[in-house]
Amino acid sequence: MRFLSTLVTASLLATLATAQTTLPPLPTTRLKPTSVAAFKNGLAFFIRKGQVETRQGEGYLTHIPPAALGTLWVSPTDANVALDELIAATIPVPPILEMKSAASTADLLRANVGKRVTLTLTNGKEVSGTIRAFGSPTTDALLYLEVGAGNEKTYAPFQPGDVKQAVFYERPVAQLEVARTPEGTEGNRQAALRFRFKGATGPVNLAMGYLRGGLGWTPAYRIVLEDDKTATMAMQAVVINDAEDIDNAEVFFVVGFPNFAFARVISPLALQQSLAGFLSSVQRRSTGENENVMSNAIMAQRPAAYRPGPAMTDEDLAIGGAIEGAAQSEEDLFLYGRQNVTLAKGERAAYGVFSGRVSYENVYEWDVADTLPIRPYDTRPDSPPETTAEKVWHMLRLTNTLKLPWTTAPALVVRGNQPLAQEVLNYTPDGATTSLRLTLATDIRVSRAEQEVKRENDAITINRTTYSIVTIAGTLKLKNYKSTDVRMLVRKNIAGEVLSVSPNGKVERPAQAIQSVNPASRVMWEFPMKAGEEVTLSYRYKVLVN
Repeated sequence: MRFLSTLVTASLLATLATAQTTLPPLPTTRLKPTSVAAFKNGLAFFIRKGQVETRQGEGYLTHIPPAALGTLWVSPTDANVALDELIAATIPVPPILEMKSAASTADLLRANVGKRVTLTLTNGKEVSGTIRAFGSPTTDALLYLEVGAGNEKTYAPFQPGDVKQAVFYERPVAQLEVARTPEGTEGNRQAALRFRFKGATGPVNLAMGYLRGGLGWTPAYRIVLEDDKTATMAMQAVVINDAEDIDNAEVFFVVGFPNFAFARVISPLALQQSLAGFLSSVQRRSTGENENVMSNAIMAQRPAAYRPGPAMTDEDLAIGGAIEGAAQSEEDLFLYGRQNVTLAKGERAAYGVFSGRVSYENVYEWDVADTLPIRPYDTRPDSPPETTAEKVWHMLRLTNTLKLPWTTAPALVVRGNQPLAQEVLNYTPDGATTSLRLTLATDIRVSRAEQEVKRENDAITINRTTYSIVTIAGTLKLKNYKSTDVRMLVRKNIAGEVLSVSPNGKVERPAQAIQSVNPASRVMWEFPMKAGEEVTLSYRYKVLVN
């Protein structure tokens, strides 16, 4: 018996010692987003910073983003402090207590425990007493009313739904405290990152960076034509935030072609999938299923060809741009910056990025299709094309002098208060020139004609196939019915070898359809055209037929 008493005493002492040495929970911290780089394909790179509390170098970060594989990095910014361990786990989270207005009789009774009340029940009976207890705020919670006095005191339970009316003997409290499950938790548990530092003796300054989906931007331009040479161009960024709250952070809108090979593979640290699911997502990525997920295309970037502009004058040098935020270049990417952005998850916003004056030129373009389209391994002449109306487009030839690139985006062209057109403005680097389609030019009439002028039958043999050489002469006619002079650009694609063009045409030999016996050729004319003037362009080429 004495042995048993000694054993029990020792057990109690051990229990008390354990209770006295039990440490409080590790401190938890949620870092604040300070910088976000948004891409047009719905990816964004977040940087969160802040000071974290530690206990013996350990603590928790209570925000685990769905980061892309290999992009979640946690790093202390203090000297002589290094990250030793990072563990993703779930931790218990106490409910958040909030005050809310009583919205029902049940809420009012729950908020006034300890006060005298007379209840009128749905069956017409009345009962008076003191509210002594109320169950949890659920539909089946019972109300306990103390009735009687002295030895006859009893506690009567009632369903809140059975109470029709409540009359209080003193002023009731109109608000009650309710528990709310914190956002991002499930079953009162929350995913968290447990960290352990080497060299930490107190609070540590910490930075966390990661790439995730759910936040992207799309640009839009407005081009206001001021006169016949100058336009004001403004770009705005429309941001779609389905990721997470941003509070007073710097946001960069990225222009370029990002390459994130595992952007759609979620990091195992996000605690969103099993080992089998993770291996399956990596396997899908490696087999090319997600080959195009890194496309930077809400609309695809289409680079505009570089065209040297005319010599700059003093007036041209005065045309510049005003950038609303910071702008910088990182390798082959360009970043438009915007300070102090606050945008909650689920919200959308539009931000002015830059505006400036640019020079432009009105050009009328006629792209003449080839009568005999080039087809590899097919050298037979096609049937004559159906008769269609030839189209001449009024174009704006814009020169980028704003010292920053124009990304691919829809552009609205306005003169005064009247919209003229909306078209896609192609990606245009600084110093390059691009063309923007406006409207069909109905006052410039065009026509074309081709005829065979010479044929040499069985003139050449290629790969055991005999061909005839046919010489074709063509004419393009244009007449300007407008009351003003215009500048024309005419392009004609030809399947064959160009022999001559007039007047002052330029011939190019693009590297396309190289397996065809007939080379691809392109003839171009650019010239001024006076009001009422009629112009005839001519060309001659030879083509092999069998």
